[in-house]
Amino acid sequence: MIPTFFGTTIIFFYILQVVPGGPFETAVMQLKMQQISSGESGSGPAQESGTNSQLTQKMLEDLRIQYGLDKPIMVRYLIWMGLWPREDKVKAGAELYTEFRENVEKIEISDSESYYLQRWVYIEEEFVDCDTTSDGSKICEGDEGWEDSLGNDIWDPNTEEGKLVIYESKPGFDFAFSIPDNISNEKKNYIENYLNNYKELPEADDLFDYEGYMIKDSWIESKDWKVNDYDIESGSIRLTQHKRKGILSGYLGYSRVHDQDVSTLIWDRIHISAYFGIIGFILSYLICVPLGIFKAIWHGSKFDILSSATVFIGYSVPAYALGVLMLVYLTGDDGFFPMHGFSSDSWVAEEFTDLNGNEVWDGQCIGINDSEIVTSGGPVFLNEKSCTDEGHKWNPEEFNDLNGDGTYNEKFTFFDKVFDILHHTALPLICWVIGSFATLTVLMKNSLLHNLNEDYVRTAFAKGLSERRVIFFHAVRNSLIPIATGIGGIIGIFFAGSYLIEKVFDIDGIGLLSYNALLTSDFDIVLGFLIIGTITRLVGNLISDITYALIDPRIRFS
Repeated sequence: MIPTFFGTTIIFFYILQVVPGGPFETAVMQLKMQQISSGESGSGPAQESGTNSQLTQKMLEDLRIQYGLDKPIMVRYLIWMGLWPREDKVKAGAELYTEFRENVEKIEISDSESYYLQRWVYIEEEFVDCDTTSDGSKICEGDEGWEDSLGNDIWDPNTEEGKLVIYESKPGFDFAFSIPDNISNEKKNYIENYLNNYKELPEADDLFDYEGYMIKDSWIESKDWKVNDYDIESGSIRLTQHKRKGILSGYLGYSRVHDQDVSTLIWDRIHISAYFGIIGFILSYLICVPLGIFKAIWHGSKFDILSSATVFIGYSVPAYALGVLMLVYLTGDDGFFPMHGFSSDSWVAEEFTDLNGNEVWDGQCIGINDSEIVTSGGPVFLNEKSCTDEGHKWNPEEFNDLNGDGTYNEKFTFFDKVFDILHHTALPLICWVIGSFATLTVLMKNSLLHNLNEDYVRTAFAKGLSERRVIFFHAVRNSLIPIATGIGGIIGIFFAGSYLIEKVFDIDGIGLLSYNALLTSDFDIVLGFLIIGTITRLVGNLISDITYALIDPRIRFS
């Protein structure tokens, strides 16, 4: 399994690195388009010079460094796997004696509110004692020189009587804030822990004395930031933080399109693929195995012929095309099924009143949290004007609280939610599993027909065993062996999701995420999807081998 995993990832990673239209080319094209747009907006001198659509060599080199193209492809692979330290953070254009803010951690308060834990970073030049020798060279104390991440000398204290030292302040929040009332107790405890340990980050001037020197207790020498490049003529300093993180440590990369970790994007959608994978797998085997058995028993009958025609028609129709047909004829105002989505958009009550039981809400204000709709003082917005004045979208529906206590109840019970999900996913599930029906059914039928003609079956009948016992306790068990060998592949297909089916039914799962990533050249998501698919297939193959041994007593791993 391990050689297969590394072999698959190496080949796929290499292909994505060498094909045209990758992240680097996309970023270059975006920069050129931005320059062209700025030139068309009225930058006369730039347009006349003809340089508005051209990138300087420095810009291209910075982009190459940003996307890791300054390193050999094997080093990039090792960085991606987490076996080689990567540039976790980069600060280009830093200057001596000029502090800047570093985002340490993002604190999520709600879907629409977040704060950053930040700290100040300050670069200072500290001088050392140097002596001039008889030949005119300088010998300095305390340091032998600075090197960048590739081992190139970028700072020599023997020629410059000083060295760069990076300091950082104690972390603090970018803004002062209080804990909202409309969040869960678990979230409150999480935020309180941060508020008890960190305060608002002070202004940079408060960390220096009146003479401009650093206050000793406010700064510590940074162990994370390192000098990667220092242009003495321009004074520009490039700082980097290196960390060994990658696939083997659970880090799947960062999506610049979504501005989120790939692992977060996949984890938020994994339940959708797991739902379709598990339900589809169970349905396929619960339907196809019994169907194949009865087709073998009644071979050549009308039931056998009609069922074969049905499953092969389903096999011949592409799943996404079947999905489009079902959307046209079975959804919408005249259909029974909803057109898109994994579930209803909202599971909250349809009606709201204030604390006195008076109706105060005559519509839905789109763009605010449900917890903001009704508070102890009444709703946030009362009518269309107050909603649109705040920049939100108005949806004319009536909302009242069913209890009249100023709170909102869930419209759906647990069983209502289960039915709602089944209602939304019935059509996608049909598309998901129908392609495997013909393969599994025919494989089960042919395998059982083959075993019914074996000598051990005739011997069992000769001993006087009943037909039911011979078929279901002897022949069927041996006929399941070919079915078991294909479990791994089927699990891999189901859990990986389906690009086109999720696209047709607008289901925001891993398949649709990967489909959009291909369109936007978001290769970090593509590579993350590769890892999920590879691991799923390998685990599926392992399950196939274990199942094979359980079914066939002749197979033993020992």
